[in-house]
Amino acid sequence: MLFQKNIRKYVDRQDLPFFLLVVFLGCINHFVYDWSHGLALAALFCPVSESTWEHLKLLFFPFLLSSLLYYYKYKPRTARFLYSRFLGAVCGICSIIVLFYTYTGITGQSFLIIDILIFCLSTGLSFLMSSFFYQTLSSIPSSTVSAALWIILSFAFFFFTCYPLNLPLFFPPDIV
Repeated sequence: MLFQKNIRKYVDRQDLPFFLLVVFLGCINHFVYDWSHGLALAALFCPVSESTWEHLKLLFFPFLLSSLLYYYKYKPRTARFLYSRFLGAVCGICSIIVLFYTYTGITGQSFLIIDILIFCLSTGLSFLMSSFFYQTLSSIPSSTVSAALWIILSFAFFFFTCYPLNLPLFFPPDIV
């Protein structure tokens, strides 16, 4: 009960349409690369393989877009917002990695319905943690640093799509 009350104060009801947007866009993005017949631009923002790394794009880029839309609509404090949303995105990405590898390590295989639930749960966690960080962080880097973090992680997705590392994170699950 106490945990439930504490969580509620970090739930931003204004985030609900943006949460739904991220889930919808993430689901659609799963197919965009194939629909585009391998368009290079689509490869930068959408998964090009079944690797876990590529599937992190399903959360990251729609979350970035929804954050920009939220900022445009509500005009929150820039540096605090950019930084808290970045940290929320990182939390969501990390939760996808941890949850996916934990359950597939236990079961020895992946299940589509569990993968979708992990994506939805991680998206919700991204929004929840963003709100938590927005309300509680006392030290915030400048807007320039916060924006640079988003850009660096975006370019990491671009770079490692073109030049994946020889690590299990970058292999499709059936190869691992």
